[in-house]
Amino acid sequence: MRPSPFQLSRVFAQGWNAARTGLDDAINPHAGEPEKSRWNDGYRGGLEQAHAGAKFPSKRK
Repeated sequence: MRPSPFQLSRVFAQGWNAARTGLDDAINPHAGEPEKSRWNDGYRGGLEQAHAGAKFPSKRK
């Protein structure tokens, strides 16, 4: 069964969040497509935004 567009958006967000929380060596938890590619896209997007200097409030104290 193919994931819905909503499910793929959540997978993208998981990758983005992994990059934004400083997990430089995060491992993609998805083995199958299209989830694996969507997570990678989100991870790359999160890293690019982090390196561009975008600042978001940190939950860490």
